[in-house]
Amino acid sequence: MNVVIKNKYKYMKISKKIIDKILQDNKFSLKMALLLDIQQTSVRALARSNSDKLGHAKLVEFYKEEGFSEEEIWNK
Repeated sequence: MNVVIKNKYKYMKISKKIIDKILQDNKFSLKMALLLDIQQTSVRALARSNSDKLGHAKLVEFYKEEGFSEEEIWNK
């Protein structure tokens, strides 16, 4: 599992499967934008940069509601 350490905090990276889903599925990225109250283009930018913000608790719960398992969500 890839873990990035910044300022003594550990962040796990989101899997390529989720990144690809965000970039390819318009409705999926739109739902994420509505959930975070940001623009859809911002969600796509987060995905392109593989941002730590994609691991936000609200989004992890959303991924699970969309049918992804813990193993599919996190980068190994």
